[in-house]
Amino acid sequence: MELLVTILKVAGIVLASAAGLGLIIAVLILVTRVDLVASYARSRFELTVKIWGFKIELYPHRKTMDGTRKKSVKAETATKGKKEKKQKKKTKRREGKELTEYLDFVEPALDALKRVVSSIFVKRFAFTFVAAGEDDPAGAALQYGKVWSIAGAAIPIMENCPNVKSYSIDIRVDFDANKPTIEFFTRLRAVMWRFVLIAVIFLRDINRIKHEKRKQK
Repeated sequence: MELLVTILKVAGIVLASAAGLGLIIAVLILVTRVDLVASYARSRFELTVKIWGFKIELYPHRKTMDGTRKKSVKAETATKGKKEKKQKKKTKRREGKELTEYLDFVEPALDALKRVVSSIFVKRFAFTFVAAGEDDPAGAALQYGKVWSIAGAAIPIMENCPNVKSYSIDIRVDFDANKPTIEFFTRLRAVMWRFVLIAVIFLRDINRIKHEKRKQK
């Protein structure tokens, strides 16, 4: 009897520890801040994700010594087969259902998209354009005016948007340069719990619409 009680106590402690650990992990995931960093400079585009101090390169992809992507023939075949299966499934779904059945889901999808956009913060945005005027000063001045007209329309939007925390725009003409320079840098930040909440609200709305459709039938 004492052995059974001891086993039950140990099992209870293990379960409580596992539940507590799971709760801690869930809280850490929910409060995780994800940074998406995109930059373009010297004809090179880079896209990275930063989570808890770790940097994940999304683009450019890592390459082998001969300059080709690390991807075996077997992996390419498997990927191609998966794509074909997905395409067949999509085709069957399209044949089996009409487009009108999905119209009711457009509104909750748009609401979810708006919430996603409002949950993303622009921590920093920088844009630089230098028009080259060595060969064609008049053309460089024209480019300068066109780019400033676009930037002039974007600046009030960024100033009035609470999600944009910091931005800088540098547009000028260099009459000694023979090539224009375009550079930009942006850091977007989002917190995971916001997206979890958006997903819960979206699924709730979808289930409500499905339930109303069943009642009508």
